[in-house]
Amino acid sequence: MNSKPIVDLEPTIQDHIREEAPERCPELLSASARERALERSFLGLYKWYIDRSQRSRLYSPDRSFSWSKFRKDHSPEVLRILEGFYAVEQFNPDVTGNITHVVRDSYGRGGFQVSWGSEEMRHSDLWRNCLLASGQRSLEWIEDYTDTLRRNEWTVPWEDPTRMLLYQVVQERATQLNYLHTCLIAKGEKRTTSHAPDVDPVLAEVARVIAIDEAAHYNFFLEGARLLFYYKPEETAQALIDVFRFYAMPGRDLVPDYAGFARTLSECGVFNVRQHYVVDTLQLILDNLGVDNLAALDEGIKRCRLVPDVDGKLRETTLFESLQYGKIEDSVKNLARRINAYEDESGAACLHRTEFVPNPNVPGRPRAEE
Repeated sequence: MNSKPIVDLEPTIQDHIREEAPERCPELLSASARERALERSFLGLYKWYIDRSQRSRLYSPDRSFSWSKFRKDHSPEVLRILEGFYAVEQFNPDVTGNITHVVRDSYGRGGFQVSWGSEEMRHSDLWRNCLLASGQRSLEWIEDYTDTLRRNEWTVPWEDPTRMLLYQVVQERATQLNYLHTCLIAKGEKRTTSHAPDVDPVLAEVARVIAIDEAAHYNFFLEGARLLFYYKPEETAQALIDVFRFYAMPGRDLVPDYAGFARTLSECGVFNVRQHYVVDTLQLILDNLGVDNLAALDEGIKRCRLVPDVDGKLRETTLFESLQYGKIEDSVKNLARRINAYEDESGAACLHRTEFVPNPNVPGRPRAEE
């Protein structure tokens, strides 16, 4: 069989074709390849988190605080706040179990959720101890209140893992603010609506320690949200819009007189919608994620669905115009470096090393030649 080319071009013509040919790029990552990179990153993040938690945030709800020195004459407002914090924590078994079921296919996310539940139970123990130490709530009262609360069950607001993670980003940041401002009340730096300040070093330490836990939880979910935006930007963008539009704090339909509890939080400057939710929670999350504007993100999704080109590039471009994708990628790379540093230091690198996998499925990004 003759293998000679049908057309034998002059060398100069061949050189010209090579010079004018468009730069070839590596094949785009398939959905399965992106999912695999995402899950390996979550596993590395989970292991890094657990190691850090066990080395820096271990404490005993009973041993680590001077309960005999807890103030016995706190204002009704502070007692109402402590009751509310304790009440919300009573749904932790539901939150942990139900969210773990949603993310059970993910080793890293499932493992983290179980560990998260253990850490949240410490918060429940701490608020219970605060109520007992206050001398204003008896053991019998707390037991009856707990029974009343646990007759109801918390269910997940979203059945898919992406929306649940973004929901938890919001929830962890909001609760962190609750505890930070409660700490300020207990330190005498923020007054309640009563005539006297509720200064209490023990309560201040309790609120501070829990706020640190919540900050760690928020950072885990924030890193997870960045990974989702990096590998699945369009799906994650729509999920973020949905969560921001329909978010509600867990327990608001389950805790008796939740409206009164929320009103007390607002009146005492612990948490209000205008400043603490809109600015210090939602806007901060957008800034941390590298989302310029939620309305622009929503409009980009609508436009990309209306006018995609054959290759989908216009569809993607309209979405990425409202994302600081370079910032997202830098954050993901930085996370990979921190995970690798942990793997090297702990010796886990000899078992498995978490590799950063670039996502070339982004329009306008330079491509390397094959």
